Amino acid sequence: MTRRGKFLVIQLNSNDRIILHLRMTGCLLLTPADYPEEKHTHVIFRLSNDKELRFSDTRRFGRLWLLKNGEADTLDQSVIAGIGNIYSDEILFTAGIYPARPANSLNMEEWERLAAAIPERISYFIEVNRITPEEYLETKGQDYRNTPFLQVYGQEGKPRWWPDIGNLPTEELEQKQQT
Repeated sequence: MTRRGKFLVIQLNSNDRIILHLRMTGCLLLTPADYPEEKHTHVIFRLSNDKELRFSDTRRFGRLWLLKNGEADTLDQSVIAGIGNIYSDEILFTAGIYPARPANSLNMEEWERLAAAIPERISYFIEVNRITPEEYLETKGQDYRNTPFLQVYGQEGKPRWWPDIGNLPTEELEQKQQT
């Protein structure tokens, strides 16, 4: 299994691929074959090792696609994608770039800081969110571990220092981000 942005790619033995987007409420659980099925389980993949990969989604927002071998590969991992609100805020904060700045106003030094901050922050959050398959199954994929490690996102009421503007309350930051 690989990932491209928010899409999961499952490579099948036939070289076909299943493309999966969990959306807001979907999750995958790797379970023993005899593990009780969740109420909102919609797809079960029976694996050769007597395990099952189960897709469940209480609100049915998630999507699955079958990409047949030979179709155009639109999920090239060599291009960056899928940095959402949470990580973009954290990356920009680490790079010292205010989120409301237009990209065309950045100088070369700021672009270099941003380029360095992207893999560093993504690697950091992957590490602090590391979870065993057993822990993931126990929480049914609902345990989100990033919160204590976030410096900006969701930190309402805590002023944050942005190098190019000084202190700014997080509420004002969020209002500027929405515009």
